[in-house]
Amino acid sequence: MELAAPLRSLLLSNHQPLGVALGTPRAKLTRPDWFRPLTTEQWSFATGIFEGAEVVWTLDRGMLSEARAVFSPRNSAGSALFDELIEMFSAEFGKAKLMKRSEERTWALKTEVPSTLSVSRRSGGSTGLVIVVQLGLAKGQRLIPPKAVEED
Repeated sequence: MELAAPLRSLLLSNHQPLGVALGTPRAKLTRPDWFRPLTTEQWSFATGIFEGAEVVWTLDRGMLSEARAVFSPRNSAGSALFDELIEMFSAEFGKAKLMKRSEERTWALKTEVPSTLSVSRRSGGSTGLVIVVQLGLAKGQRLIPPKAVEED
């Protein structure tokens, strides 16, 4: 299974997972075409339809601290989609680390604000399977707000 362009652009844009960089100030965040809060998006594929349950940006002191996409594959396409996501992110960020829970795979991203990208497969939702793609701060990292510039 190959990811369709709309889903690929949702999950990886300009070499950024979910198209965003953690630590971006609220004023510099621009809403991508795919980001529609409080609505259900549907992406059509040859293997079925994937319902987006949510796309969430979390702000901490005015800066992006987390981004997450949660969706449910239909027609038993979840395993193929999960494998394709692992392949896509591995090609971009290197080999994933396998975590014990939820068949989760993680990548350590060495960006301006060190981050962790994870992809997990969980049971639940109306289709019995939920895939979560999450970008968060690396362990031990904190966002440090920029200092205000004083004018003389």
